[in-house]
Amino acid sequence: MLTLPFKCFVCLLVFAFSGVAQQSVSYGRVADSLIKVVKTGKEDTNKVNALNRLSKRFYNHESFDTSRFYSTRALALANSLKFKRGTAAAYNCLGVAYFKQGNYAESLKNYFASLKIREELNDKVNMAYLYIGIGGAYFFQKNNKEALTYYNLAMKIKEELGDKVGLAWCYNNIGNIYISQANYTEGLKSNFAALKIREEVGDKEGIGASYSNIGTIYSDQSAATKDPVEKEKLLRESLKQYQKCLDIMNTLGNKQAIATTLTNMGSVYYDLKKYKEAQEYCEKALDLAKKSGVLDIIKESDINLSNVYTAQASLATGSPKKQAELYRLALEHYKAYVSERDSLINEETTQKSLEQRIQYDYDKKEAKARVESEAKAAIARAESRKQKIIIGLVSVGLLLVLILAVVILRSLRLNQKQNTIINLQKAAVELQKELVEVKHKEISDSINYAERIQRSLLASKELLAAHLSARHGQNQEGYFVFFQPKATVSGDFYWAGILSNGNFALLTADSTGHGVPGAIMSVLNISCIEKAIEVEKLIEPAEILNHTRTRIIETLKKDGSEEGGKDGMDCSIISFDFVRNQFVYAAANSQIWIVRENKLHEFAPDKMPVGKHDKDSISFTQHTVQIQTGDMIYTLTDGMADQFGGPNRKKFMYKQLKELLLNVAHLAVNEQKIIIGDTINKWKADLEQVDDITIIGIRV
Repeated sequence: MLTLPFKCFVCLLVFAFSGVAQQSVSYGRVADSLIKVVKTGKEDTNKVNALNRLSKRFYNHESFDTSRFYSTRALALANSLKFKRGTAAAYNCLGVAYFKQGNYAESLKNYFASLKIREELNDKVNMAYLYIGIGGAYFFQKNNKEALTYYNLAMKIKEELGDKVGLAWCYNNIGNIYISQANYTEGLKSNFAALKIREEVGDKEGIGASYSNIGTIYSDQSAATKDPVEKEKLLRESLKQYQKCLDIMNTLGNKQAIATTLTNMGSVYYDLKKYKEAQEYCEKALDLAKKSGVLDIIKESDINLSNVYTAQASLATGSPKKQAELYRLALEHYKAYVSERDSLINEETTQKSLEQRIQYDYDKKEAKARVESEAKAAIARAESRKQKIIIGLVSVGLLLVLILAVVILRSLRLNQKQNTIINLQKAAVELQKELVEVKHKEISDSINYAERIQRSLLASKELLAAHLSARHGQNQEGYFVFFQPKATVSGDFYWAGILSNGNFALLTADSTGHGVPGAIMSVLNISCIEKAIEVEKLIEPAEILNHTRTRIIETLKKDGSEEGGKDGMDCSIISFDFVRNQFVYAAANSQIWIVRENKLHEFAPDKMPVGKHDKDSISFTQHTVQIQTGDMIYTLTDGMADQFGGPNRKKFMYKQLKELLLNVAHLAVNEQKIIIGDTINKWKADLEQVDDITIIGIRV
């Protein structure tokens, strides 16, 4: 199953904060009158109301920056007038705009600011809407406990007020919590209750949301069943419900809901192994999300397309060229996903630096344009003079050549035939040399580009520092990564992320092969790991490796050969719980060592890979290890131990590597990295590196 950006529709407060004011007046006529009030009206409460209504208009049309522009102006004016209702409404608008863009932290900040004022005014109608909005933000932050608390608060008020439409949204959102907990019976019960109310009152947007949520339940149920007939039946029913939702949202022109539904339908087609249809729907979703500027949906559409192209590539074994193009597209979309994921994490910092960069680029281009204009004029004058000199020299040269040609013509005729043959041979050699050089450059450029893409998939320095160095205080590193591939691209890789239980996970892996084959294998391995963690929400290291192994075998066996599925990786995955001073790990043919008080402790891995093997029906084992301050934890691949070198040109071996780490473990992590690099490079000297080398050290 693909990743879904917003599988379930949550009340986005579009209904809550725009439906209260007016719903039937022409948007264009209202907008003109509002802008006239803003431009010419007095600095009073009427202008505050006009600014807030404009803000609502623009967030309903996915123009979020413009929406925030008007709500920020409304907030400033309302505060200066001490107009509490206007201030609360402005915070509402800011909260909705941030919510629809997926910035839930900023959304909650503004919702709570608005709620404080609404409670002071005892404004129960808008208090209920805010409870729904706050619950929705918590839901998308995966905080179901807080989400349920606020949904129930909203439901209580809606029942008191007799607000059926609002009550339906409460059922809708509570149903979504049950869906996220895989409680499909209660999820269907809540969503059918919401659908019944919406059909009674004619709430088209709400009806569409109910169809979408019911479709999601059927889709999730299909993932939980092993019966292929029942699975397909549930997926077909899911598509039917999503299509009903899509028809309604197209009629309403709700672009964000359309993009969400298209992505959900693409996911179902993927599960049905109809990759062409999955690609079509995911591409439509991505295009619409880009036009709307909703980064969350853009991000998930890119990872979904990466998975679709990977699946298509695994089937295209008969056409290497087509397969290579599909893998290139998969990498391209994965790189975009990583960039968008990081953008969401660092959105505020990125926005400030982007504004500075835009201004800098503009100033730079202006200066460059002036310099280039002046330079072109000077060059033109110089070229004119140069051309006149060249014409004179060429004329004299031609005359001399003509005289010389007459003198040596007779001698040239004697060996003309032989020289012609030699010159033709020389030209052929030169041409062949040029062709080889061009081809070599094309291959080198392609590999270098692949290396940049692969590096973007590795755990970023910012992510590692945030979780491994932050506890050590300012200017103190808490980890090092020694990563030395055999070739430009690598089969070794290291990945990190946050599990759904809040633990920090670190995976160190050695994919089958090295160079280009190893790099392609590493992309598949990373994709399967991320699916286990980010889509399936697995938190136990052993379960993650079991699920990853199954996915790798299923993907690679599609080529139909007996060898299919035998590739994979050796790796270790560690789930750190620094609060309890412990970590949980599972390992496949991969070492984990701890140096504590000048003693090295080894933690044995399972003697089987993450891939097809005679033991692939056996689950990986899981171990819990207590850690203490001062411990030095090492995860590594076998590249350094297997490196030939030294005076006798033998392997470095694990014994010598253990002695090295024991000798350096007390040093700062940066010093350890330098010593390890110097040691292995001196050891191999002029010999070729035999494998990729990865060693990661973590100071507790």
